Amino acid sequence: MPSRIHLLAAAMILAAMILAASGARAKDPPPAFPDPAEIPDVEAVFTVERFGEFRVGFFRDEVPNHVAAFLTLAGSGWYDGMSFHRVIPGYLIQTGDPASRDMDLENDGPGGADFTLPAEPTERTHLRGTVAMAWRGDDPASAGSQFFIVLDDVPALDGKATPIGEVTAGMDTVDRISQVSTHRNRNPLDRVIIQSVTLTSPGGEAGADTATSPGAATAADTAGTDPEGD
Repeated sequence: MPSRIHLLAAAMILAAMILAASGARAKDPPPAFPDPAEIPDVEAVFTVERFGEFRVGFFRDEVPNHVAAFLTLAGSGWYDGMSFHRVIPGYLIQTGDPASRDMDLENDGPGGADFTLPAEPTERTHLRGTVAMAWRGDDPASAGSQFFIVLDDVPALDGKATPIGEVTAGMDTVDRISQVSTHRNRNPLDRVIIQSVTLTSPGGEAGADTATSPGAATAADTAGTDPEGD
């Protein structure tokens, strides 16, 4: 079994490919899509202060550019110290804005990495536990570093974000995060901080509950709450 160091090194090899495109805007040609075979078969283990861990597996054969970018960011420590700035019970939890590292809850939401990714069409739907990169509006080429985890089956999100993976263990942790008290802007009253993200081989301890939902959001709960990325 490959070591964590080897897995991390393999993921970081992708950095030049993705971060070299950090200046890619609408006027620039998109970066080349990586060969899925070059993307390491890893899971990301998120350790969240006060809540515990959850694991994410990736659809590297379907959306290789998005997965490669995510692994590069995660492997570099990009998400460490960020908080989940958008929490809607029965709908989603969202993170990926570097502004969420500070104590100012008013500036969280619009920020992200200094690049956007070209569109990668996928037939994946937003089922409970799906991890998806958030778009700006309806632009499929606007994803950067912000992502969310769906708490229930939400087909209304299909075509509004790019699914890149799914929670493979620890969905109970995600559910607990979704139940925290929030401000009117959906930002938690007490910051829910990502302590670390570790890239590791698939498998490990289970404990995910992806079959049942703690409660679906109503139409009123989700009105005007489509995920918005960086």
